[in-house]
Amino acid sequence: MISSPDIDQALGGLQHGVDRLATVIELFALAVLLAGVIRAVFGFLREGRGSAVGAADFLALRRGLGVHILLALEILICADIMHTVVRRSYEELVVLAGVVVIRTVIAFFLNRELREAAEAAHAGSQRP
Repeated sequence: MISSPDIDQALGGLQHGVDRLATVIELFALAVLLAGVIRAVFGFLREGRGSAVGAADFLALRRGLGVHILLALEILICADIMHTVVRRSYEELVVLAGVVVIRTVIAFFLNRELREAAEAAHAGSQRP
């Protein structure tokens, strides 16, 4: 029969593993965000080399960066949930709820802005 210290040790190892995995996922979200920033900076430099960056080019760069930010926010929410599952304290749950609400609101408005910008760009490209 498995004793209680064995179960506690196994659970402690599982908690440690999930916590580490969540940290790796956070680092991945950081890499996604950094990739978006690098692409936006290089795109800006490439487009603005010979002339001023046009409004359509700027919107495309902004849309690309926004997509990376949204993806990074979603990944970070997953990592926060994983951290909270293994810690299981009321305080961690309240912090998670606050963080998820803030990130979800940011993601909602950013997604709406990106959609509106894409529709405006599409409508502008169809004009004769």
